[in-house]
Amino acid sequence: MVTLGKRADFISALFSFASIALVLFLTGCTSHFLDDREGAANQLATSRGWVAANIPTKSFTLRTYRPVTAPRIPGSTLTVYIEGDGFAWKTRYQPSMDPTPDDAMSLKLALSDVTGNAAYLARPCQFTMEMDRRRCHTAYWTTARYSKPVIDSMDEAVSALKRASNAQSIRLVGYSGGGVVAALLAARRPDVVQLVTLAANLDTAYWTRLHGVTPLYDSLNPATLPSLKTVPQMHFVGADDQIVPQSVLVSYLHAIGRDPKTSLRSLSGVDHTCCWSDMWPKLQQQLINSR
Repeated sequence: MVTLGKRADFISALFSFASIALVLFLTGCTSHFLDDREGAANQLATSRGWVAANIPTKSFTLRTYRPVTAPRIPGSTLTVYIEGDGFAWKTRYQPSMDPTPDDAMSLKLALSDVTGNAAYLARPCQFTMEMDRRRCHTAYWTTARYSKPVIDSMDEAVSALKRASNAQSIRLVGYSGGGVVAALLAARRPDVVQLVTLAANLDTAYWTRLHGVTPLYDSLNPATLPSLKTVPQMHFVGADDQIVPQSVLVSYLHAIGRDPKTSLRSLSGVDHTCCWSDMWPKLQQQLINSR
């Protein structure tokens, strides 16, 4: 006969085993999904002659992609493409376990760069596992996604890319939340000659109010930095974008003060994801021709 105490011990052990199994299952799923997402990015980059590398910084290890035969031209301008927020939320109320993007939009933009001197930079905790994931708790892809530790880390990585390319100046291109990071970097770096954003939520306070979501309490907001007014910048927004409508960019430009060196362009037939990578080479060539 099984006593009540033994039965309780058995049930307790069963629950403990189930909990461990669940953790292992979720970890395995996360690893599997990351392998799929990283594998897709690696395959895409390799097909264009680009290679992956990791850049260690004080707070995070960041993934970058650069051409295998990346140029080292003294005095040149390096264009750095910054990834968006990625797979930050599983549902409206549940953060994801890993922010690696399902579709690395900024990588696609970087691979179609027409300048010949470009690099891609992922955000903290994207494309990273195990020891490279130190400090990777959900805050850094939710409320603290644009926090000082994040921007400090991205700043270190941009400097490392600049040294590696022997460049003199930086052009920052950011898609969606990557545009917010690019703007925050441009506000602190005197070597940024141009800031370009695509579908970027540059006034984060206005953007969260617009959608009725939790404010990004632990993040910095480019709209509070009037020093950005002096940075030459071009912002593209999709006319059909319901995630980052044009009003977000208008609010940002009003906050920092409109400058002749700043332009905002709405693109018809474009929403938050379609069709930036297809249009980018033409848009970038127009930017080059207009200088």
